[in-house]
Amino acid sequence: MAIDMELMPLKSAARDASDFGDRVTPEQMARYEVESLCSHMMWLRSWWANYGQAITAALPEAARTGHDHFIEGVLFARSVNKTAGFNLGEDYMRNYSWGRSTQTVRIIGGAA
Repeated sequence: MAIDMELMPLKSAARDASDFGDRVTPEQMARYEVESLCSHMMWLRSWWANYGQAITAALPEAARTGHDHFIEGVLFARSVNKTAGFNLGEDYMRNYSWGRSTQTVRIIGGAA
């Protein structure tokens, strides 16, 4: 099934359709997709920073297999981010509480 990108309206909570006008061009969609991939990689790296030690303790071989992908992936995403000028809010991602309440994070000295 082929999709005509010039006729496809943008449907994303992350973007307002007015960012691209009424229709999405292939170039706009490609940029959006790259920005989204970079954002997801940064979120995954934040998650790994929070849970990596526990996974390593429980499943050391699995953790060793995945660890470098998280690290190298975020380094590449940061490079693309810098070159393209995306504003992804990496500090927010890095300090995300991952299931802990804000109050708990403050108690243990983490980010607010």
